[in-house]
Amino acid sequence: MAEERLRYVTVDEAAKMLRVAPQTVYRWCRSGRIPALKVGKEWRIPADSMMAGADLAGRKPPGVLFRALAKRSENLLALAADRPALARLERALFEAAAGTRSRAVRVVWGDDATAVTQRLRTALARGGGRGRDIKLAELSQAYEAGGVERALSVILSPIEDTRGRQEHWFIYASPGDYFGYQSDRLIEFARRLDERVRGLPVLCTCAYALTDLFALYEGRALALIMELVECHSGLIWFDGEGALLQRSPGVALR
Repeated sequence: MAEERLRYVTVDEAAKMLRVAPQTVYRWCRSGRIPALKVGKEWRIPADSMMAGADLAGRKPPGVLFRALAKRSENLLALAADRPALARLERALFEAAAGTRSRAVRVVWGDDATAVTQRLRTALARGGGRGRDIKLAELSQAYEAGGVERALSVILSPIEDTRGRQEHWFIYASPGDYFGYQSDRLIEFARRLDERVRGLPVLCTCAYALTDLFALYEGRALALIMELVECHSGLIWFDGEGALLQRSPGVALR
């Protein structure tokens, strides 16, 4: 009877559940990463092994993870494999913001605001939102004029003004190489941001491409990453396909 109740899905169905390419699922079946049966030339995968969208390593599609974290007060560090993966992570976050009816802020550090807006309007539309649901927060001028506090006010003052209105916000920031080699300025900003967002109705994600960090900081990249981890409530690893949330021992959910 137990076997009769066990449902199997096809590779295409599993790919949709995990939000990865079918070729990725084929590779996982062949390598034994997920349990699968070979039926003739086709693979069949136990539906239970999908674990509500997670693979066997605990990774989830980034959109699934962000939707699960919505409505929480979080300040997360996200490390993506490279820039294409970083772009996919950004897209997933704004789709999740639209899908959970949260307000969205994209922090801009001298980026092309028009290009950012056009790109994210597409993501918001996929999630069921509208282009005007995104707020851009340009920080470079505020930071140069008044330092960390003025820059943070650009992001957080509108959010602090909505206290008590039962609104939730998604913030996405990716400083890239704005701070250059001055990693101490980056760490100062990360620490102050963490202090300011605590208790606010915000899911804040500060994202970096590992390829950029290792190219920019060379031998100091690992030390910098460890310092950044300490400035956040959790760490998201994203390899371009699945996202894994990890927390340091003793860090409580906010």
